[in-house]
Amino acid sequence: MWIIILNDLVKKRKLIAAVTILFAIAAVIYLLLSEDDYVSTAVIMPPVEEGQQSFLEAWMSNLSLPSMIVPISAGRTRALIQEDI
Repeated sequence: MWIIILNDLVKKRKLIAAVTILFAIAAVIYLLLSEDDYVSTAVIMPPVEEGQQSFLEAWMSNLSLPSMIVPISAGRTRALIQEDI
């Protein structure tokens, strides 16, 4: 069964390659001609100071969950922001 399918694929390898190249060229042309419709934005949260509640802890406290569910170490790491010049 598999040998018959593989033989058919080998016999039609030129057609398969041509169709693949045709679709690749069409995709590149579409990417070059299409407009940029999507915009991405990001917000960098400032580092948490010692003794302050982290954003996650403050949000979880508003949910009135038991204290054992709220992670103790949530937000305790400091953010490191670097600028490459």
